[in-house]
Amino acid sequence: QECGLNSAMRHHEITSEASPNTLAGSFTPDLVSSKTWLCSQLKKELGDRSAGDIYILGSWYGNTGVFLQQANIKFDRLIMVETRPRLLATARRLLEPLYREGRLKLVLGRAEQIVYPDRPITVINTSANDMSRVWFQRVPRGTLTVIQSRDAVKDVKVITDTAAQFYAKFPLENTVYWGRRRLRDPETRYTRYMKIGYK
Repeated sequence: QECGLNSAMRHHEITSEASPNTLAGSFTPDLVSSKTWLCSQLKKELGDRSAGDIYILGSWYGNTGVFLQQANIKFDRLIMVETRPRLLATARRLLEPLYREGRLKLVLGRAEQIVYPDRPITVINTSANDMSRVWFQRVPRGTLTVIQSRDAVKDVKVITDTAAQFYAKFPLENTVYWGRRRLRDPETRYTRYMKIGYK
């Protein structure tokens, strides 16, 4: 989709910032790799099934929506949950076609306060280090859940410096995929962990 990935990456290429807190900064190579990996594995689990409504917790600039579409993942709506209005506004612009179709919902609030519907949904959290585990406790049993975190970060709410820590802190009833990848952000090398399964 031109409305996101290519244009934002071109902007990143002509800036001197190294992964700034901007839309372009959300498309650094390590983050692109992480989102592509996530969507590839989620597509393998879903196949031709719909993910239903997909809740993206801590949605930042909303670019997970771009990668979900590029992976041809079927869904009803994307529900972006974010505490900063400016970032939700950017997500709306990035995913304007979905917004016009009524398939993008922007929720200003904390992931720990979401009340989920009583129907099949999918929950994605790629910012699991940055929020308390209350968000995880609120996810309904049986929900398809995708979680990413990383090591080598400080001053976060949940530490996952080892694979064992990550795995234990987010227990799923049925784990269908678990993996890790060595990546490099503009500052350091780190390991990204990911788990997909049913809570």
